Amino acid sequence: TLHGLSYSTDGSHWEWAPPCYHFRMRYWEHMGTFLKYFDRLSYLMSQGDAVADVAIIYPVTPYEAETKGKEATEIAFHLGNKLMAAGINFDFIDHQSIARAKIKNGQLVVENANASYKALIFPNMDAVRWNNLEKAAALSEAGGLVLSVGMLPTATDHAGVNDPALHDLLAKAIPAANRFVSAGEALKNIKTAFVHDARGLNGTVRSLHRKIGPRDVYLTMDAMPGDVVEFRANGAVELWDPWTGKTSPLQVVKETATGTQVELPLEKYEAQVVVFDPGKTHTNPASLRAVLSEVKTLPDTDWQVAFLPTMNNQWGDFRLPVTEHNQMIGVEARRFQWAREQEQKTQLHSYGPQMLLHKAAAALTPEQEIALSMATQPGQGDWSSYEFSWRYGLEDNPGHQGYHGTKGKISDNFLRVGKEIKRGNGVKLLEAEEGIAHYYLWTTVIAPEATTATLHLSQPAAYNAGYKTHNANKVIAPAAIYINGQKITDPGKLVSLKAGANPILIRLDSHGEAHLVLRKQGVAAHAQKLPLAMSWYQDPGLLRFDPYAANGLSTETLSFTTAPGTIGITIPQAHSTTPVQAFHNGEPMKDLGEGKYQVVSRAAKASVIDLKLTPPAGIHGGSALPEAIAVQTNAQGTMNLGDWSKAGILNNYSGGVKYQKTITLTEQEVMQITTLDLGKVIATAEVSINGKKVGVRVAPPWQFDLSDLLKAGENTIEVTVFNTLSNHYQTIHNLYRGEPTSGLLGPVRLMK
Repeated sequence: TLHGLSYSTDGSHWEWAPPCYHFRMRYWEHMGTFLKYFDRLSYLMSQGDAVADVAIIYPVTPYEAETKGKEATEIAFHLGNKLMAAGINFDFIDHQSIARAKIKNGQLVVENANASYKALIFPNMDAVRWNNLEKAAALSEAGGLVLSVGMLPTATDHAGVNDPALHDLLAKAIPAANRFVSAGEALKNIKTAFVHDARGLNGTVRSLHRKIGPRDVYLTMDAMPGDVVEFRANGAVELWDPWTGKTSPLQVVKETATGTQVELPLEKYEAQVVVFDPGKTHTNPASLRAVLSEVKTLPDTDWQVAFLPTMNNQWGDFRLPVTEHNQMIGVEARRFQWAREQEQKTQLHSYGPQMLLHKAAAALTPEQEIALSMATQPGQGDWSSYEFSWRYGLEDNPGHQGYHGTKGKISDNFLRVGKEIKRGNGVKLLEAEEGIAHYYLWTTVIAPEATTATLHLSQPAAYNAGYKTHNANKVIAPAAIYINGQKITDPGKLVSLKAGANPILIRLDSHGEAHLVLRKQGVAAHAQKLPLAMSWYQDPGLLRFDPYAANGLSTETLSFTTAPGTIGITIPQAHSTTPVQAFHNGEPMKDLGEGKYQVVSRAAKASVIDLKLTPPAGIHGGSALPEAIAVQTNAQGTMNLGDWSKAGILNNYSGGVKYQKTITLTEQEVMQITTLDLGKVIATAEVSINGKKVGVRVAPPWQFDLSDLLKAGENTIEVTVFNTLSNHYQTIHNLYRGEPTSGLLGPVRLMK
């Protein structure tokens, strides 16, 4: 599924399709192992001829007759799903193939396709081809199974509807007991009508079967280790491994009158390729499937780690603007805990507070609204911080088209109120909140000097007319606006602002999306040319919001848990009226200039970095650091096994980590150990022992053959793990974030 490769990424804002298995994925270095597996498997399963016992007519004829094609299609696919879930293989067959088929030995045989079927199903078809019914009649008379799921045909290409000959032909083709059956009843009939191709004695298995020359090849899923499956085949039987190309004999339990019962060794999640060669005599292997037992469990603490950046951003695949100097995106800090002065730090966030939000069941009186709009800080009700970025708008908003991507645009509607409901297409729709009828947003507007400003509001009529069919949120306009205690009755008129902070109160009387922006009069209109930014970003006429302006400028602290082995950081840009001070575990870092800071006392394990700065008015929290902080590490860091997405800033790290552990083994242990078992890994793993590469695994079981690789004394084990783009997406507007769990999860064991 390399199809996503051709789509634009626009700085990780995928358009039309999610990232698939291609070079932008972080495990691409190990992808050769994955592709070789698919190469072998795809080649093998496209040779020879497919074998299936059941044919479902693909319901084209009802569409051609302009009758009930949709209903027939729904039943056809529903029935197909039930058959596959029950372990019964089937083909969809077209009416042309049925017309040229022969009836032989009670089966419908399509000779030029080397296909034969014991059962033929009409899926809810009110219109069929006459020659298909004739062939079905011949199959029924020869002992084959013909079923009509749902309705019975009422029209053919022989004489349309009301054809008196149709009744007689249907009587021959579809026995009365096999008419108008449900999908479940059809499944029961098929299960008992004949011996099936692959039957799990311990539970249902699914299987695809191909006849390749004399061999029978089965691709089997869902069997547990030790489960017995009876295949409708005979001869020497082997397990073919698509990962390595190796073959090995399987354990035959017994031969029956209808086939061969075989014990399968692999896990339920593994595809087991079972191959019968009727030209050879089978010999069971000397022993049953190998059962590994533990010799030694390696400690899950203090593994030495080195970070391997893999995201080359020289074309802007992962972030805009394009990275010009250090093109690799490695370990970064993007989310911070935030505090003003001596306040307690708040939870992690990317942007800064712009407003304060209050939800109410009933509106305030006009007098109360005026008083509130003149306050230096709201003094009644519960008010929560409302954050957005003048560049990216609201965090975690994938755009109005959801899975179709942002199309290079960030919505200007940064005010979103209501109950958020995530729909199947990824759009986060807003609905009414029970008991909430009004939303108040309070902040101040900062004017560097007394001035007049223009007011820019969302336009519901124009927007909703264009997007009402796109399953998007409705756009609303403020029901009331107060600035400096004055109610704005005509949004088209200029607004007078005093120098400094101008309190503003906004009331929204419905759920939906909106925006409200003030621009200084006389400043030329701003044409946004930067992709992935709101219209107001870098607008020289923009007057910023600031809910804390009445308190004046204050020192703020931005904190993050950094990566193991951190030796320094680089802050590409910071909005601060004073020099940024950086602290590592409470100790001042060395300021090297140009935003670079160096750790004085290095710490192998994860540690905390605090940044103290004084942002200008209108900027708070994460907004003071508009670009990610690059973190430099060395190879002397240590980390415990487990999910690295739970380890501070590694939550958004997509790349590689090399884990290393040195262990001491006795001569006896070396003689016993045959296998390294990594436990659980996400997403791929490469293992080296004492500097020699052992192999790469991209799927479980995470086991490696250690034959002749260990020695008595010290042995160094290296495990290089690459994860997915999911972690990078944790701070990106993207529906395709996926599951961020990453790393060597363990337990790591040496087995015999």
